[in-house]
Amino acid sequence: MQAPDQNVERNRQLLLDRSLVGLKKYGVTTERNDLTFNDWLQHLLEELLDAANYVQAAKTANTLCGGGLAGALQQCITSMLDSGYNKDSVIIQVASEALAVHQRNTHAASTAALDVLAERQRQINAEGWTPEHDDEHDGGELAAAAAAYALHAADHLHPQSQGDGGDKAPICWPWHDAIAGRGEGPEKSEPAWWKPGEPRRNLIKAGALIIAEIERLDRAALHDGGAQ
Repeated sequence: MQAPDQNVERNRQLLLDRSLVGLKKYGVTTERNDLTFNDWLQHLLEELLDAANYVQAAKTANTLCGGGLAGALQQCITSMLDSGYNKDSVIIQVASEALAVHQRNTHAASTAALDVLAERQRQINAEGWTPEHDDEHDGGELAAAAAAYALHAADHLHPQSQGDGGDKAPICWPWHDAIAGRGEGPEKSEPAWWKPGEPRRNLIKAGALIIAEIERLDRAALHDGGAQ
């Protein structure tokens, strides 16, 4: 009889696979009667220590791979094979498929998504636009800034689609010298912090600013929920 829950069925299959591995390796099953209570506890202790080692190996691989899941999965597969798991066992097949799916998705996500995330981190570390800083701009400024960079990119990808093809900040750009506290007088209407580049770079900045705005909204929602 197959379990109606596929997760239960997978675990049942894993138990069977592990039992076969143990029988092949040691020539006995858990129905053996030559071990004392303390012997069983010692076996359990050793298995738990092995599990702790696998966790450490996965964490180490994850760190060495820059936080990458692929390295951690590969290390887990290698550790399980070294421990006696058959390469055709369900757990190895599942881990291998997870690794293959992750690698396909990583390539599909492409460099673009990674560049946007890297830009978001640069804005925090290099520019000082921390979550606390972003929380002060709760009037849609981050979304407007993202829109400005996206519009500038569109204008250069298709001249005059959004403006004149120049490098002036679109009217939606939210920060100017007077507002930003960067001076008074004739310069007060000049855009502050406006740093346009080529279209791809502008779109990366736009994506990072969109992430910043979404994160700000999420923090505000959590704060409001906690207040209630």
